[in-house]
Amino acid sequence: MLSPIGRNAQACCDFYGIPFGNFGIVSKRLARTVFHRNSSQSDADEIRTIKELLSVKAGLVALSSFDASQVDFMIQTLCTQ
Repeated sequence: MLSPIGRNAQACCDFYGIPFGNFGIVSKRLARTVFHRNSSQSDADEIRTIKELLSVKAGLVALSSFDASQVDFMIQTLCTQ
């Protein structure tokens, strides 16, 4: 695959263990099933934390203890471990 989209689709198929021709079967349900099968509780906790921090960043949740740069730093740190 030479295009970025094609490489992403191929990587997705490789991750889920399906042939490229069956790419259309990848769904949210399949992604959740594979995630829960292959991840630990600490992975799930970390993802929940990142999700909450993104909600703070978007202004959907208030977190008065930290300013925007600190929230950005926490997200950056969690996402690059």
